Amino acid sequence: AVGSNTTAVMGSWFTGLYPFRHGLRSFRDRKFTGRPIAMAEILRDNGYSTHATVTEAMAAGEDILNGFEEVERRDKKKEAIHDGYGERCRFKLGQLNRSSRPWFYFIHTCELHPDRQCDPRFRSRRWGHDFYDRSLSSLDYHLGPIFDSVDWDDTVVVVFGDHGDNLLWEPSGELASKVMNRLRGDNRVSALSA
Repeated sequence: AVGSNTTAVMGSWFTGLYPFRHGLRSFRDRKFTGRPIAMAEILRDNGYSTHATVTEAMAAGEDILNGFEEVERRDKKKEAIHDGYGERCRFKLGQLNRSSRPWFYFIHTCELHPDRQCDPRFRSRRWGHDFYDRSLSSLDYHLGPIFDSVDWDDTVVVVFGDHGDNLLWEPSGELASKVMNRLRGDNRVSALSA
């Protein structure tokens, strides 16, 4: 990854520039340095309809979503792929598949970032050693119906992770995971010692 946070990495993915060139180096950065052209702008200007479903990690960015004609912003703590927006993604894909225009649809899941999102049906050890593994199993399961909604004859799908995460301190229980996520969110993880 070119950066350690979503904003920096997505800025690079959408512009083809390193963070030190586009200016989005941390979550606090909201505007590009200068005026780099974003991929959605190029696609839109060439006749594509452009759509995005993003979480708070990207939603506040002023420039990162340039070129998207339609942007759905969601709070991942209130709604996850297994309880709402996954169905909306499938519905949107159905609409786009019927469209006569070519389209670009960017879906930012964010389920594996702290606060991890996991369908309650996947919270047992059967689905993984720790809460990260279980969240991954849940995400994998819920991506299936979205992929089933893709018209594979006329669609290119790109799946990627934007940056890594430190799993060294990954708690194995759900309660411990919630505590750790809370500490991470408050920037107090450094106070913990082994």
